[in-house]
Amino acid sequence: MLRSFFVFLFAACAFVALTSCGGSKSDGTAEFATVFASVSPPNSNLDSDVATWIDATSGAKATVGCAPNAVASTVEDVVNFTLSSTAFAVPNTGSTTPITPSPLIITKITVTLNPANSLSPALPAIFQTFFSTAGQVIAPGAAGTAGTATTAVTTTVPVTLVSNQLKRFFRDPTALGNLAISCSFDPIYSYYADVSFQAQEINTGRSATISIPRQSFIVNFSDFVDK
Repeated sequence: MLRSFFVFLFAACAFVALTSCGGSKSDGTAEFATVFASVSPPNSNLDSDVATWIDATSGAKATVGCAPNAVASTVEDVVNFTLSSTAFAVPNTGSTTPITPSPLIITKITVTLNPANSLSPALPAIFQTFFSTAGQVIAPGAAGTAGTATTAVTTTVPVTLVSNQLKRFFRDPTALGNLAISCSFDPIYSYYADVSFQAQEINTGRSATISIPRQSFIVNFSDFVDK
């Protein structure tokens, strides 16, 4: 009787595989109904410059930051993440009939910033967790036949990691007091940027969340030398 129950359970899971079984995994890979997807951050951490200095008279880039005639401006930081989509191979589907892999659409991108050391101040909730622009479509990898490997497809997804408002926050003595970055005090504050991508298969409606490994990417904030 118990054996019959497990046979039934396996069959039920296979029957509803297009809508329910599987899901997100903690290792950065998410399983959908027809594909599995993973994401990786850039190879190098991000140095976010909180002040880009402009000549107040000419409007051109200032030759020296913090000069008497220089004013600080900001430019948001957009970073490219790499998403990879791979179609299920036939043996993984429990069927000898190939399935059509579905493209994914990114429905939400969540960014969470947490201090990477004791020198970096905690951020207000509005800056600690925020959402980047979503809506990009991720093409699926090619489906493999029995005994044939599937082909992964990688897509670059731009993510706004640092807004102009956050850069101004780090230079605001009203918000940070004597911890604010200024011309006379220029520390480097470091934060883990944990980024997750909620996605949905367009053809099946199946949703899952793809995340980079926790604490695998760092954003450093300071008044770096303008490039």
